[in-house]
Amino acid sequence: MKHKKAAVGLLAVILIATIAMTLNKGDLSTISDTEVLGKKLGFISMIPTILAVLMSFVTSNVLFALLVGFLSGVLILAITASNTFGTFLPAFLSQFWTDFSNVFFDLEKIKIAVLCLTVGGMVEVVRLSGGFEALALKLTKKIDTPRKCGLIGGLMGCIIFFDDYANALIVGPVMRSIGDKIRVSREKIAYIVDSTAAPVTGIAIVSSWVAVEVGAINNGLEIVGSDIRGFALFLSSIPYTFYCLFCILIVFVNSMTQRDFGPMLKAERRARRGSTVSDEAKKMGLEKTSIVTDKQNKRIFVGVGSILLLVILSITLFYLTGKTAAIADGELAGNAPFSLNTVITAFGYADTMLLVTIGALAGTLFAIIFGCNYGLFTWKESCTAFLKGAKDLLETVFLLFLAWCLADTINYLGTTYYAVEIISASVSWKLVPLLIFLACCVISFAAGSYGCFFVVMPLAIPLAFRMLELGVGIDPSVFLSVCVGSVMGGSIFGDHCSPVTDCTILSSIGSGCTTMEHVFTQLPYAIITAIISAMAVTATVFGMNLLLIFIAAIAIQIAVFMVLGKDAEK
Repeated sequence: MKHKKAAVGLLAVILIATIAMTLNKGDLSTISDTEVLGKKLGFISMIPTILAVLMSFVTSNVLFALLVGFLSGVLILAITASNTFGTFLPAFLSQFWTDFSNVFFDLEKIKIAVLCLTVGGMVEVVRLSGGFEALALKLTKKIDTPRKCGLIGGLMGCIIFFDDYANALIVGPVMRSIGDKIRVSREKIAYIVDSTAAPVTGIAIVSSWVAVEVGAINNGLEIVGSDIRGFALFLSSIPYTFYCLFCILIVFVNSMTQRDFGPMLKAERRARRGSTVSDEAKKMGLEKTSIVTDKQNKRIFVGVGSILLLVILSITLFYLTGKTAAIADGELAGNAPFSLNTVITAFGYADTMLLVTIGALAGTLFAIIFGCNYGLFTWKESCTAFLKGAKDLLETVFLLFLAWCLADTINYLGTTYYAVEIISASVSWKLVPLLIFLACCVISFAAGSYGCFFVVMPLAIPLAFRMLELGVGIDPSVFLSVCVGSVMGGSIFGDHCSPVTDCTILSSIGSGCTTMEHVFTQLPYAIITAIISAMAVTATVFGMNLLLIFIAAIAIQIAVFMVLGKDAEK
């Protein structure tokens, strides 16, 4: 209740101040150019973005925060468009409808929303089949040491790349039962699960996240009027999404060294003494484990087969349809041979959202047909599961639409022109990717990954383009990719570490420990990963070879565990 009152009070003060400052700017109704309006409004044009971030921190409700940001932007635009109080309401309603219709009747945005719902439904059907649980049990039969537990747990997290929720709810229960037998703490299991959930899904080219990430990238590209395709930029940014990549690497480094420090060392020592579950987790009833064990081979065929069909069909369609479109556009020759360059160009021209949706529907039908045939579930149960999965992602779809509305409003306000002008005049291009990464680390802690994507990406991409205009000392495509990768990596840091984000909660519940135990034991490792990622971003803009960056990152991770860590057995 206190947080709600504080949010309402803060919102009222800011909106009143916004109205006063906007009115003080004089008559702006004759200005139609967004760049001129943004520079004329100055700091006022930043208020919707700032409000969205502030409300995320105060309320921990990203939907509400985006709605407030959107409506405050409409309010400012309505004031600038009206000369008298009598024209204010029509101007407000007109601007609201303009932003609303721009988003809700946009075919590309509808495709992204449909993709989210389809993948959500498919993931739930796959989970119902128990296929990945059965696969995990197969993989874990020979696990007899903590080192093998960590390595196999990390491997399974990478295998279940298509959805972070599915990862947390499948790998967690399986690995915690194994961990209990060989005395690995539930906190360590939760860390392994969480570090291979969002960080893996966030960089997978076919996943429940890709629509959101490409949608956010497209927002930024639309603002600068670039003809670069969002999916192509997403692909080129993956090698520079350092936080995600280093999160995955550090799981394997930690498992190989078998050294821990801080709260994790304390939890591991408790587990080695025979208590893998903390007293607090026992009080919450998180001690018991229940896993499906019957019809394992059939479950594996259904679960893994449906995901393989999704991936193989999607990638094949990317190449075939994208190559045809690229040839028609003159980007590729009619007899272009199969090569990495041809594949990248074809993927950039493919209608990825539509094709992944087709792949997801095919995978769903595969799972339903064979699952019903093998007696894993009934037709009714599979349909119910699909609808439940789609329903679970409805909030994400609402979040997407509100984020698009906010981005549209920010575009009309000319916010990016003002922000880019201020930052580009005072900050060296070498610091821009690092500042983007650090800002996303902070914002995502409250706004979550999706909220951060849509708040920061419309500012980060125009800023990167402005720096390219002024001149940078590295390959322009690398600089742009590093900036986008910094948004993606920094946004996932918050999802990885915040105690109020979905994946953090699901990772702890699935692994059988309390959320705060998971957060406290994981946070030191996540912060170290973020620091190494910041160093990697800086090294990239100074021209360091990407392979050397990864070698150095692994060396630093090993050094950290060898210097700070201790063997829990001792």
